[in-house]
Amino acid sequence: EEYVVHKTSIGLGKLLRNGYVIADWNIRLEEDMYCIEMDVYDEDYIEDQYLLLGVFHAVLYG
Repeated sequence: EEYVVHKTSIGLGKLLRNGYVIADWNIRLEEDMYCIEMDVYDEDYIEDQYLLLGVFHAVLYG
């Protein structure tokens, strides 16, 4: 299985599994805190650690 994180410079990101989007998110800064909206499309295959890895990658390097 291959997991890939795609992100943009404006806080949008996607987590793909074998080429299919299984989750996406939007991260924005509101005042002094981050607001994260997340959608999971394939709950049967998603594992929390991969989703969290993608979100933290987007926050740290986005």
